[in-house]
Amino acid sequence: MVKALHTNKAPQAIGPYSQAIDIGDLVFVSGQIPLDPETMEVVEGDIAAQTEQVMKNLQEILSEAGLTFANVQSLLFILQIWITLRQLMKLIQCFYKSHTLLVRR
Repeated sequence: MVKALHTNKAPQAIGPYSQAIDIGDLVFVSGQIPLDPETMEVVEGDIAAQTEQVMKNLQEILSEAGLTFANVQSLLFILQIWITLRQLMKLIQCFYKSHTLLVRR
């Protein structure tokens, strides 16, 4: 059975989407943009601040599902501006206790 997941601690879905769906053994989280969940406005700052907000939003959605980033098997980042891989990995590692299981494709 498919169950839609929702938390007020992450931005509300824009359009006919769910923040995430739980299909039993798997949870699929919708793509995120750097919205502040309280104002539904894009956070101010550089790409690092915006990436951090996206990760916080994902963390809240995962938490609603009873999961953490340790359960995540795949992340896909689509960036409008260039950010070095080193900068991106540094930001992502803040949300993972161990980066040894991360893979890049």
